[in-house]
Amino acid sequence: MGSKKRLIVTILGIIVLTLITVGIIISAYNLSYSSSQNYEYTLEYDGDERYYFVHVPSSYNKNEKTPLIIVFHGGGGHPGSIKYESEMDLVSDKNKFIVVYPAGTPTNELYKNRLLIWNDGRNFSDGTPNNVDDVGFVEKILKDIKEKFNIDDRMVYACGFSNGAQFTYRLSKQMTDTFAAISTVAGQRPANDTFDTPPSRPISIMQFSGLNDPISPYNGGPPTVGEPLLEANAYPVVDSIDSWVEFNGCSKLPEEKRIGDALMKKYISYENNTEVILWTLEDAGHTWPGGNVDPNVEFLGLGDMGGINEDIHASELMWEFFKTHSLD
Repeated sequence: MGSKKRLIVTILGIIVLTLITVGIIISAYNLSYSSSQNYEYTLEYDGDERYYFVHVPSSYNKNEKTPLIIVFHGGGGHPGSIKYESEMDLVSDKNKFIVVYPAGTPTNELYKNRLLIWNDGRNFSDGTPNNVDDVGFVEKILKDIKEKFNIDDRMVYACGFSNGAQFTYRLSKQMTDTFAAISTVAGQRPANDTFDTPPSRPISIMQFSGLNDPISPYNGGPPTVGEPLLEANAYPVVDSIDSWVEFNGCSKLPEEKRIGDALMKKYISYENNTEVILWTLEDAGHTWPGGNVDPNVEFLGLGDMGGINEDIHASELMWEFFKTHSLD
């Protein structure tokens, strides 16, 4: 293909991707109640302009301490995509907590605010290290958001999807004293790994994993579709959960509950007042339970991500889990 044709294809691709993305953002904003508020803020960090979205429910009262959930998009995503995929705004509106959707850093110079990733400790797929200080960026977001809203320091939580899930695990280890609990979707990592030392204290986690996940395979190993942006060789889900059960001092005999094709195993430590919860989605792939799939996945040729489990809604279960855990 000649250079002129390649340029035309590139421009058309940008236009299509932009139109799809705008549609996702509009859809995501429309998921919230009309009386709630949505904001976009920018920050200078390490010489770069970074940004994040905020959703504030209509119930917000500046004179009352309000819980906060930070939601991290997956690799190749952006704040608007994870708003749409998770539907966390709807849960916020019903349960009176604020949501922050930070933006990672770009992987393609043509898309400055799209195709973003988090530095979860892994190198890029070509072996190049990722030196972006995303942990420091999150710390700056928290400082900024607390200057704008009345946040309850005892009830700050993190959750993420895919690469955002891996990054959430990194935060649980590097910012243990900030987050009261974490939850992850389609991304697993043990308490002891090659990237970070374990958390400084036991911390409650809730993980959602699809048996048919082609990107973060349930039984471990590399992705079976697409070309990963980062080095990818997933830990087996069960081994990862077992490591957290041991780290938190939980009983190795879990409580179990089934809702359709969703099987929950809950491991409890009464001594440390922590839980390790695994939701195995027997009919699901690399998707957010009860949520949506970003249409850009198909447009970018990333392959079939698998089904969405509709028996549960991960965002609702996350809040039910989070609200039972707070920092002393």
